[in-house]
Amino acid sequence: MHKNKPILINEYTDYLSEIKKRSEFTIRNYKGDLTKFQNYLNENNIEILMASRSIARAFLDELSRKNYSEKSLRRITASIKTFYTWLYKNNYQLKNKAGDSILNLKYRKLPKNMPKYLTTNEIDELINSEENNLKPIEIRNQCIIELLYATGIRVSELVTIDLEDIDMINMQLRVMGKGMKERICIFGEEAAISMKRYIKESRPHLNKSNSSDALLLNNAGNRLSTRAIQRITSQMGKQAGILKKIHPHLLRHSFATHLVQNNADLRVVQQLLGHSSANTTQIYTGINTVAYRSTITKALENTRKIEKSRE
Repeated sequence: MHKNKPILINEYTDYLSEIKKRSEFTIRNYKGDLTKFQNYLNENNIEILMASRSIARAFLDELSRKNYSEKSLRRITASIKTFYTWLYKNNYQLKNKAGDSILNLKYRKLPKNMPKYLTTNEIDELINSEENNLKPIEIRNQCIIELLYATGIRVSELVTIDLEDIDMINMQLRVMGKGMKERICIFGEEAAISMKRYIKESRPHLNKSNSSDALLLNNAGNRLSTRAIQRITSQMGKQAGILKKIHPHLLRHSFATHLVQNNADLRVVQQLLGHSSANTTQIYTGINTVAYRSTITKALENTRKIEKSRE
C-alpha cells in the first residue's frame, strides 16, 4: 500500500508561515485538516497528487457521518482546496480529469436558519375556535387561519380559490401555484368544519350580489386580496396576544414544521408546499399526496394533542 509522506503538506505550511505570514493557530488548523485527508488517502491507497474531487467529497461525507459540524466541514474543504490550488500554481502534476478535478471542489453550504413557526397552542389561540357568537367576518377569518395552517398554501394561492376548486367529500382543494402549476392540497376535519361553517353562515352575508365565485370575500362581496389577508392575520395575532408577528407565511412554516416534527415523509411535505426549485422538482414529481392523507392529518392532529397535554 502506498503511503503519502507529509513533505508536501510541510512545504505548504512553511509557505503559509513564511510567505503569507499566517498565524500559528491558522497553520495548525490547516495542517490538522490536511493530515486527516492524507490519512484517508493512505487508507485508500491513493497518492496525494492523484486525489480527485469525488474522492475529497467521499472524505467529507465520511466526516459528516462522524458528526463533524458544518462549520468544521466547510473549513476542511477550504483547507483542501487552497492546498491543491497552491500545488497547481507551483507546477505539481495533479490528476485533472474533466469534471472531477479537485480544484473544482465546492464548499459545503451551511444550513439556513430554521424558519420561525407557531405552536399549536398559539394556532388555537389565533383561531379562537371555541367562540360561538361570532360575526360573519370573524367566522371568515377563522376559516382563513385554518386553511393556511391545514394546507400550507401560499396566501397568493389562497386568494385565487373558487368554490368549484373545493372537494368537501374528499377534503381536498385545487390551487394554482407558482409558474401556473396546478396541484391538489388536502385538509383535515378541523379545516373542513371551519370552511363549511363559513360557507353556510358567513359567505352568504358577504356575497351581496350573489355573483362572485371566490371562496373568500370582503365586506363589499369582492374577492379578498393578499394584502387584506396579511392585515387580517396580523390583527388576529395582536388580538390573541401572541408576541410573534403573525403573517400568512408563518402559518405555512408552521404547517411544514409540525409535519416534519411528526415524521411525515419530507418528499410529501415538499409536494404539498408546491416547491418547484431546480434541486427538488424532479425528486417530488408524481407523488400522490392524497394517498398520504392519513399520515398528514394524523401528524397535525398529534401535534395539537401533544401541545394540549402540556397545558
